[in-house]
Amino acid sequence: MLLVLALLVLVRIPAVQTIIVKRVSSYLSKELQTHVSVGSLYVEPFRRVVVRELYIQDREGDTLLFAPLLRIHVRDYDLSGSDLRFSAVELTGARVKIQKYKGADELNFAFITDYFSRDRRDTIRGKDWTLQSGRLEITQGQFSFRDRNRAPGGALFDPADVFLDSLHFSFRQVGYFPDSLIAKVERISFRERCGLTLKEFSCKKA
Repeated sequence: MLLVLALLVLVRIPAVQTIIVKRVSSYLSKELQTHVSVGSLYVEPFRRVVVRELYIQDREGDTLLFAPLLRIHVRDYDLSGSDLRFSAVELTGARVKIQKYKGADELNFAFITDYFSRDRRDTIRGKDWTLQSGRLEITQGQFSFRDRNRAPGGALFDPADVFLDSLHFSFRQVGYFPDSLIAKVERISFRERCGLTLKEFSCKKA
């Protein structure tokens, strides 16, 4: 009990959090084989994790994700069963840059999906990880997609070169399982640079 209390106190100390940030950045960079950095990390044990300035490069050295603020509200977890449950995951001001490089067969985030693929097992327990969240919300976001195998089109809206601003995603009952991804889309809204605006969209997909 004293050890647990000591750990709870330690993770609140700024110097300790700095060490954790460096270790987390180094671990993720090594695991994903690309540059990952975390500006700051606040951990409220068993309840909440707040990450600031999360940055992930793709393997070509360009930005894949920059998230000024990420909040994760923990609901429950079972590490022995490789199961994590969150009450909410919130991303504020996130910028996502998806690309298909010239001559490439896959998109620039394929290495992340491969890392979490069903063929990748927990090397200690031999089990697939499952992630569930009661709510996933992205606010004030930006999203871009560029297919560098295609020349820019002359149309007003070019599906090979997309830029979405004022992006708001709200998902409920989100679940990532070894063989499926489920979510209830509560709201999607955005503005594309060509002037196309989506004010409200919702559906359920499994």
